[in-house]
Amino acid sequence: ATGRDCSGVLSAAGVFSDCPDDCNGAGVCQRGACLCVPGYSGDNCLRLDPCPLDCAGHGVCEQRRGGTACLCAVGWQGPACTEVAAAAAGGASGATTPCPNECSGRGVCV
Repeated sequence: ATGRDCSGVLSAAGVFSDCPDDCNGAGVCQRGACLCVPGYSGDNCLRLDPCPLDCAGHGVCEQRRGGTACLCAVGWQGPACTEVAAAAAGGASGATTPCPNECSGRGVCV
């Protein structure tokens, strides 16, 4: 951040590293790329991800008392919806879902 009140954001390589915006304090610069801490993503770690890994594309992030959590799609489980559910792992190549046409690619079947 720059300025008297630190409200400005750097738009080029950081002052202390070769990473954009010095990873905004939410990541570690490694070989010119930010490795963001859990909960943050983006080239400069400025994007706040309220759920782990944004539910990995296999669920939706929902607000709950005390924070957020992933509501995983059928066939997926775990805090970030990255684990194949036991029933899906033992079955055929893909888990069947109760949703018509798998939500036509416009949603997550839960």
